[in-house]
Formats: sequence, C-alpha cells, structure tokens
Amino acid sequence: MAANKSLASQLKGLPKESAAMLGRQLAGLDIATIGKVRIFPKGIPVPEEWIVSVLPPSQSAAKKLIDTLVANPSQSRFEVFPYGIVDPEIGRIDIGIPVR
Repeated sequence: MAANKSLASQLKGLPKESAAMLGRQLAGLDIATIGKVRIFPKGIPVPEEWIVSVLPPSQSAAKKLIDTLVANPSQSRFEVFPYGIVDPEIGRIDIGIPVR
C-alpha cells in the first residue's frame, strides 16, 4: 500500500481480525502521531501476516510505541532495526500481525 495514503484508508485494507488485534494492542495510542506508517502484506502468494511499519522521528516517539507494545502483549510480534546508513540512531519498528 502506498505510503501517501491516509492511515485510516490503510487500516481498512487489513482483515478485520488483524485490525482488531492491532487496535486492542495499541489502544489509546495514535500511531499516526508516532511517525510515518506503512502497511503491507508479507507472504507469497497469500499473505501470512501483515506488517505495520513505523518510522518514528525521535527516540521518545519510538520509546512510547515500544513501551506500549511491551505493556500490551498479543499474538503480534515486533522488530526494531536501524534504518538508513547516514544516521543509524533512527530505528524502524515493524509490527507483524498474523492473518487468521
């Protein structure tokens, strides 16, 4: 899905169960304010999981999202890894949501 679409339109593309799982885990947190968000399927030819990729602009925004993910465990998983070569202090957070 294109990165320039609104977050609401991207979330509408998720299966209802996956969107509900993400909503319960991130209740009270608007990930659109945390950073740039992209949503895309992973798995060929049928998606095995959906990836919500967040690129936070600051360490405090990343910490807020990670703290929320840790405090509200679910069946989703998340990975944090350096993004870009010039400034490796920026980390991208990928949240994997299984397809049911």
